Amino acid sequence: MHQPPVRFTYRLLSYLISTIIAGQPLLPAVGAVITPQNGAGMDKAANGVPVVNIATPNGAGISHNRFTDYNVGKEGLILNNATAKLNPTQLGGLIQNNPNLKAGGEAKGIINEVTGGNRSLLQGYTEVAGKAANVMVANPYGITCDGCGFINTPHATLTTGRPVMNADGSLQALEVTEGSITINGAGLDGTRSDAVSIIARATEVNAALHAKDLTVTAGANRVTADGRVRALKGEGDVPKVAVDTGALGGMYARRIHLTSTESGVGVNLGNLYARDGDITLDASGRLTVNNSLATGAVTAKGQGVTLTGDHKAGGNLSVSSRRDIVLSNGTLNSDKDLSLTAGGRITQQNEKLTAGRDVTLAAKNITQDTASQINAARDIVTVASDTLTTQGQITAGQNLTASATTLTQDGILLAKGHAGLDAGTLNNSGAVQGASLTLGSTTLSNSGSLLSGSRLTVNTHEFNQSGRTGAKGKVDIMASGKLTSTGLLVSDDALVLKAQDVTQNGVLSGGKGLTVSAQTLSSGKKSVTHSDAAMTLNVTTVALDGETSAGDTLRVQADKLSTAAGAQLQSGKNLSINARDARLAGTQAAQQTMVVNASEKLTHSGKSSAPSLSLSAPELTSSGVLVGSALNTQSQTLTNSGLLQGEASLTVNTQRLDNQQNGTLYSAADLMLDIPDIRNSGLITGDNGLMLNAVSLSNPGKIIADTLSVRATTLDGDGLLQGAGALALAGDTLSQGSNGRWLTAGDLTLRGKTLHTAGTTQGQNLTVQADNWANSGSVLATGNLTASATGQLTSTGDIMSQGDTTLKAATTDNRGSLLSAGTLSLDGNSLDNRGTVQGNHVTIRQNSVTNSGTLTGIAALTLAARMASPQPALMNNGGSLLTSGDLTITAGSITSSGHWQGKRVLITADSLANSGAIQAADSLTARLTGELVSTAGSKVTSNGEMALSALNLSNSGQWIAKNLTLKANSLTSAGDITGVDTLTLTVNQTLNNQANGKLLSAGVLTLKADSVTNDGQLQGNVTTITAGQLTNGGHLQGETLTLAASGGVNNRSGGVLMSRNALNVSTATLSNQGTIQGGGGVSLNATDRLQNDGKILSGSNLTLTAQVLANTGSGLVQAATLLLDVVNTVNGGRVLATGSADVKGTTLNNTGTLQGADLLVNYHTFSNSGTLLGTSGLGVKGSSLLQNGTGRLYSAGNLLLDAQDFSGQGRWWPPVMSH
Repeated sequence: MHQPPVRFTYRLLSYLISTIIAGQPLLPAVGAVITPQNGAGMDKAANGVPVVNIATPNGAGISHNRFTDYNVGKEGLILNNATAKLNPTQLGGLIQNNPNLKAGGEAKGIINEVTGGNRSLLQGYTEVAGKAANVMVANPYGITCDGCGFINTPHATLTTGRPVMNADGSLQALEVTEGSITINGAGLDGTRSDAVSIIARATEVNAALHAKDLTVTAGANRVTADGRVRALKGEGDVPKVAVDTGALGGMYARRIHLTSTESGVGVNLGNLYARDGDITLDASGRLTVNNSLATGAVTAKGQGVTLTGDHKAGGNLSVSSRRDIVLSNGTLNSDKDLSLTAGGRITQQNEKLTAGRDVTLAAKNITQDTASQINAARDIVTVASDTLTTQGQITAGQNLTASATTLTQDGILLAKGHAGLDAGTLNNSGAVQGASLTLGSTTLSNSGSLLSGSRLTVNTHEFNQSGRTGAKGKVDIMASGKLTSTGLLVSDDALVLKAQDVTQNGVLSGGKGLTVSAQTLSSGKKSVTHSDAAMTLNVTTVALDGETSAGDTLRVQADKLSTAAGAQLQSGKNLSINARDARLAGTQAAQQTMVVNASEKLTHSGKSSAPSLSLSAPELTSSGVLVGSALNTQSQTLTNSGLLQGEASLTVNTQRLDNQQNGTLYSAADLMLDIPDIRNSGLITGDNGLMLNAVSLSNPGKIIADTLSVRATTLDGDGLLQGAGALALAGDTLSQGSNGRWLTAGDLTLRGKTLHTAGTTQGQNLTVQADNWANSGSVLATGNLTASATGQLTSTGDIMSQGDTTLKAATTDNRGSLLSAGTLSLDGNSLDNRGTVQGNHVTIRQNSVTNSGTLTGIAALTLAARMASPQPALMNNGGSLLTSGDLTITAGSITSSGHWQGKRVLITADSLANSGAIQAADSLTARLTGELVSTAGSKVTSNGEMALSALNLSNSGQWIAKNLTLKANSLTSAGDITGVDTLTLTVNQTLNNQANGKLLSAGVLTLKADSVTNDGQLQGNVTTITAGQLTNGGHLQGETLTLAASGGVNNRSGGVLMSRNALNVSTATLSNQGTIQGGGGVSLNATDRLQNDGKILSGSNLTLTAQVLANTGSGLVQAATLLLDVVNTVNGGRVLATGSADVKGTTLNNTGTLQGADLLVNYHTFSNSGTLLGTSGLGVKGSSLLQNGTGRLYSAGNLLLDAQDFSGQGRWWPPVMSH
């Protein structure tokens, strides 16, 4: 119960308030300084505590004392109201009586008014000695309490007001226009007083304030003795805060009453505790409170109210604001009712509201965040004239009512009784739950949950349902406009929906029945529409997706019906669909029968199944799945791109069947299709036999059965024809596309006038009979393959057999692969191979073979001319002839730019033009009646023997063998010809080894030719050359080198004839402009003329015989020992020997140099214009010796001249000669 106001006669004042004066410094802690002005006097107790002998009370019992300064030190102050001689005190012990008082004339009230200009500092207790009296300290300049308190004082008042007295001496009022009261440090102890009042323009509480009854009045006010407050005009600046409780401050009392009257000046309070009564707060400015506790009621009013921390009331808790209420980061708890009323907005932030009875919230706008709660043991009523937003949890022990123009519910609303929400716009994304639930709105949006323990009723114009709406009882949804559901709308009982337009993208469920009545019904792909009982959809236009199912009969009656690809339309018993235009793209299923009737058109792209399934329409198009034990279709045209499956029987009645891509016709039993026009791009299959008769069969798809028989005038397509046991195809034209497959594990028979296989054809034993066969695909026989074409066999694909293969055709053009694991026989007039032909034993009997591919006989490869005329030919254009056995080639002309390989290679032909590679592991033999030409980059090699014989040999590539033998009329080489051990060349006419040519052997090189021209490199270990004529401009060398040229040897400039050991040249004429050099002995024998314009060198003996020797000025003949036996010698160059030199003949004309250690010159006729030098001795012998003026005869030893006729000019040495 509320206490009535206490009159001033029992309490000095009714209200307490404190205001913070910003920037005012605290007074220092000092001892008591008291300067009384009127009849009051000063004294001291025995212990030194100051004693004020108060002035004589007036007729009203008031002792009004005036002080210039008034301060109380920590030792305290005693106000002497005693009349006895000795009076006990708590602060000073025994003190004497007050001389200003008479017995029975003690003061009832003591006013200590400060008239000086200084603030009062109260640091200790003020004790009334003698009879108890109320005490007031009034200082308009401010009061600081730091450890103050009151003893023997029923009512203590601290004020910055000026006392206004009545004529009878009683207190009329306090007028407050300035000043602040501050509680600091040790705080204020008012617990020994019955009441404490603080009256000031501003109050600052920075320490604990303890009292029993506490009244705080703040602002510029006139406060009357009976507690009435009237605002005055204040002096100076308006305070920023009327009452401010610091972090360490707090008000602790039995009851707290606070009033702040100054408009716009806020109140900041913290730690309010009323342990035995109410807390009443009334502020004209903004009121902020942090933590309050009252055993009674809590009432808070303000221009705006902010509550933080925890607030607890044992009674009612009421908060009202002319503007906004902000509740944050705490609790509001009332054991009784809790009410919040705001003229503006109520904001609840991380706040918990709890009431033992009811909760009421009323405002223009109400906002609750996710961390907040409202709990009531009974009812909760929230009323917002504008918006209501809830994000936390609201729980009512009984009923819950919420109303607003716009209601946004993102939290949790729970009512154990009825829950009712009413709004123009209602948006729910949270949870609403009640024992029963009623929703009324113009627009209702639910993305959360709306749940009822019994019945649920919705009455709206537009319902947007994306959350969960459900009830254990019946659910009635009335939407005069549009109903859109993407969430869960369920009833354990019956669900009845009535709307103009229904868009269903969620779950609709009626446990005991479901009825939808609308103009349009559209369900989304994730939607579920279900009833455990029967379901009726009575809608003009139906578009279904998702799941629509009934435990009992499901009936759909519509003008236009469509089910989407993901839709499921299912019945636990029978499914009946009647429409003018039906488009079924989803799953339709019934446990018993399904009947679909379309009066115009039926388009099926989904899945329909039932034990008994029947579809009827003039135009039937199916791209889905139709499955039934008994499946029956009736139509004029049937277009299928899905599955038609008859598990017991399949009946198709139509004139035209278009089984499109992905379409399947399947029967578990035998299937016979007798349809004039069939186009199959899908699958037609049966577990047993399949017989297909048609005028026209186009098959880009698949036709599969255990045994498959197809008869058609025209058969074409890229598809699959497969008979697991056997496959037979017959017709005038059989055409297989590039993606086509004709497959069987058994025998495969193809019979037609025109056969084209471009895909995959496979069987065990494959038989082909055709006029013309064109293959661009893959043909495989796991057994044997036999094919005959009276005309042409053309293959750009693969023809393969794991057994033996026999191919007969007038002409064979292979650009693909002809492969056989066994024998492979190709018989015909001509073979043009640009692909691969391979078998174990390959025999090719053709008149003409052109190969730019690969011909491989793993064990053996034989190419044989089929007839002598016209001339057989082999053209290997970049192709390969490969075998690990014998490679035998018999042909007229051979042109090869590819690769030949065999263990033993035997070539018999008229001519061979090779720009590729021919390789033999053991031996290679080529017998050609015409030319053998190898171009640059080509190779002819053998790891063993190689023998090449031809009319003419021309090589710009590589011919390499261990032992290489070449025979021809002519040989021209600009490439490499190497016989590793032996190289034997027999050329009847000319051999021309050009500048880049190489004739090489690490062993014996033997060359026989009529004419040899070498501008390249000719080298062997033991090199023997026999020729008519030899012309060398390159390098011709050997460890030993023997040249026999019956016609002549011409070693041109740059040419080298070289031997590390002996070098023997025998010829008619020898012309040297290059180098002739031997590391061992050199023998040059020219039966006619030897002319040297180059170098003839020997590291040992040099023997030179000729009819004529012409050693020109650029010529050099040099050896260790030298023997020149020449009939006629003309030396204009140098003839040098480091050892002995024997030069003899008939005539010698020397204009050059003849030198030797022992030089012996023996000529019949000797003419010397040059130099003869004997480094050891010089002997000249002849019939006629003529030395001209430039001649020189020098000897380091003896000089011997033996001549019949000597004419000596020039010089000689030594001067004494033997003659």
